[in-house]
Amino acid sequence: MSEVEAKSMTLNIGKRCQHAEPLLSFPYVPADHPSDQIYYPNSEEEWEKNLEVKLQNCVASRQEATDCCFRSAAAIRKNLSDTADAWFKTSKALQESIQEDERTVYNIQCHLKRLDEEISSTKQRLASFYDVLKIQDRVKNAQLWRLQTMTYRPGPDHIRDAPVQKLEEELRNIETKKSYVSDNVERNKDLLQNLSDEKMQQMLELEKVSRKLFIERENCLGARRTIHIEGVNLNDYVTS
Repeated sequence: MSEVEAKSMTLNIGKRCQHAEPLLSFPYVPADHPSDQIYYPNSEEEWEKNLEVKLQNCVASRQEATDCCFRSAAAIRKNLSDTADAWFKTSKALQESIQEDERTVYNIQCHLKRLDEEISSTKQRLASFYDVLKIQDRVKNAQLWRLQTMTYRPGPDHIRDAPVQKLEEELRNIETKKSYVSDNVERNKDLLQNLSDEKMQQMLELEKVSRKLFIERENCLGARRTIHIEGVNLNDYVTS
């Protein structure tokens, strides 16, 4: 349809409908309708002017709508890019945190293994110290018996001085060695208690880090199940 045909059709519609309103709203009072749709022959130029303005407004509206669509698409693309970058950074941070926790778990396990070895060796030393104490007690009893026997043995006064002094010196040495062994026993008991406490603390730390590692892995897997971005592989960011 040409522009002239469109104008002619519009004028014909206006002529046919200019007296339809009084029929619909009886009684019709012209004063109540200041903008009555009455055709004036000299208004064609004004109509063309208004039509031109409306066409320009339509073109401007379409251009503005197109620009708005492009801006919206660019904003959405930028937001998706920012989301992908943030997700990638979050994935890397979670991966680094998981790897750090895994290293911490490994170090704690190695430390617990070393503590177990030290506890075992400390128990063995305690057992050997107890054996030494038993031997020293038997030697002490034997030396005391010999000392008493030589003390009450009849004979000259100066014959038994040297053996008695030797036995007394051996007894003092036995007491000194026994005291030294007893001190070592006490120190090893304290060491064993400290090692046991440290082992308990490391086990608690291991449990805490293991739970944190489990939660981080679940968060990482949950984030990837919730949001899917093309080009990102789940196995790239989840450690075994």
